Amino acid sequence: MIAEHLQELLDLQQKTGRSFLYESSACASIPAIRNLEEYYDNDLLHSIRAIVNGSTNFILTKMFDENLGFKEALLLAQQLGFAESNPTLDVEGFDALNKWAIFLCHAYGIVATPDQILFTGIQNIHKSDAAVAKARGSKYGW
Repeated sequence: MIAEHLQELLDLQQKTGRSFLYESSACASIPAIRNLEEYYDNDLLHSIRAIVNGSTNFILTKMFDENLGFKEALLLAQQLGFAESNPTLDVEGFDALNKWAIFLCHAYGIVATPDQILFTGIQNIHKSDAAVAKARGSKYGW
């Protein structure tokens, strides 16, 4: 909801003079928005790299480090409580997309709705993709 209506919510905040606090909407308890606003507000950021979805991080790590296939890693993530029984929002990239829409605003002043951002999920990554990334010297496989 926040990512899709961010401009409207920011306009409402400005109009009312009230605070709109939504730090936990992107990276839960990690103060990512606050860090962008307070520590990098005068710096020219060239890029942001971050793990913004724990489920996909777990799955990709298992694929890379333990040579599991996607379905095996997803099942393990679900069994251990890292992924929901319906992991669509995570593995197809929608959760991360919404977080990146918010980060774009705070890092670069770009207010984009999720439908304006090109993205892809991890659902089509295969064990062989992780092996190729590893062979090429990728530290994390993605």
